Amino acid sequence: MNNFAVPILGIQGIMPELILSLAAALILLLEMTVGDREGRGALSLSIAGLILAFIATFGADGKLVFSSLLVNDNLSALLDRVFLMAAFLVTLVSHPYLANYGLAKGEFFVLLLLATVGMMVMGAATDFITIFLGLEMLSLSLYVLAGFFKKDVLSGEAAFKYFILGAFATGFLVLGIAFVFGALGTTNFGAMAHTLSAGSPPFLSVPTLLFGLALVLAGLGFKISLVPFHTWVPDVYTGAPTPVTALIATGSKAAGFAALVRIFMITFPGSFQYWGAAFWWLALLTMIVGNLFALVQVEIKRMFAYSSVANGGYLAMAFLSHSDVGIKALLFYLFAYTFMTVGVFGVVSLAGRRERLLISEYAGLSRENPFLAAVMSLFLLSLAGMPGTAGFFGKFYLFAGAVRSGYLGLALVGILTTILSFYYYLRVIVYMYMRESETPREALELAASGRTALVLAAAGVLILGCFPNLIWISIEQVF
Repeated sequence: MNNFAVPILGIQGIMPELILSLAAALILLLEMTVGDREGRGALSLSIAGLILAFIATFGADGKLVFSSLLVNDNLSALLDRVFLMAAFLVTLVSHPYLANYGLAKGEFFVLLLLATVGMMVMGAATDFITIFLGLEMLSLSLYVLAGFFKKDVLSGEAAFKYFILGAFATGFLVLGIAFVFGALGTTNFGAMAHTLSAGSPPFLSVPTLLFGLALVLAGLGFKISLVPFHTWVPDVYTGAPTPVTALIATGSKAAGFAALVRIFMITFPGSFQYWGAAFWWLALLTMIVGNLFALVQVEIKRMFAYSSVANGGYLAMAFLSHSDVGIKALLFYLFAYTFMTVGVFGVVSLAGRRERLLISEYAGLSRENPFLAAVMSLFLLSLAGMPGTAGFFGKFYLFAGAVRSGYLGLALVGILTTILSFYYYLRVIVYMYMRESETPREALELAASGRTALVLAAAGVLILGCFPNLIWISIEQVF
């Protein structure tokens, strides 16, 4: 009887991932049998799978599953909700966007669901092996999604650059894992923590362990686009289909930080004195470089690309706080950032039959489509940190956590760069409301799914901005 108990426990522990995998399999079956030219069946199955998976995340019991390779705890459940919300909103935006190009195909939604499964595996991983498997499932899906517009040169270039640089980053990660395994003789986080808590071997006596962790940090630094690992971001964000860009900017970044928390804060808390100084510089450079480069952009997706880099720096500052307060702030900001970022890229996706690539092309949008201009303004103000929005409380918690942890200088840089960001965010609003379009055009009529996604994202921004405790209470349960 005991032989049958373990797999059942394992299945219960990964129910959200199983639901999404089943939904992806059903979409493939639908494509091969009935056919789904307009992608409506794939859209419906994706939405149903994401909703059911979201419900399944409320069954966290803290148990290790699959030979201690994964854990079903409150942290993994909370991260799963971030990933699933991002995927849900991106799915709603994707269908009308792809239909506009005649590419609303089931394989897009299959890849999107599998990418989400990869994120969830990274968030629940308790072993370097599962970190690697989750990262590869996520990355390979995103490489294909970035090049989904096969006849578009920019989309192909984005996929190629993302793949090449991503392969290098994966190489750093695998090499780092090899060094850590060589130093400790295991890849399991629990076994590593037990060995180090016993005081054998101490960090200073194992330089290969420190070198391995440095390589792991470099590999994950690519995924969360920290400077100087950010060079792929502008071209990939610009060339990839805009809903894919939204998923890369939100879910993929959140998965990278989830892995960092699992590795550096839970498994190797004693290593902080070695990686803390390096991460301080990474956070500082990322905030400064991201905001300065965003200031001079004339293309809107490149501007948001550098804005995403800057936000990676703010999240890195929370991670650097190395405390419960800092991680709580990081988790809160991931929720807020998901709503804000999917919102802005959703507007870019749906603003016209031909994407408005230049910021100047948003001139007069308030007259063409008042709804799009209004929600875009809300998302931009939230990204800037305007009071009454999710972005305000998100950044407040980030800076407060940094100050309480003794990083006053870094918090001041974060505040100054946030003030700087008001310029390029408000510039878009000025164009939408105070400039006349040189070539007026009729905005694309919004499909029901696209409008729903923007309304939900706007509601998330306002609710978290007015009632932050709704999420904060759930975050408190993690610790």
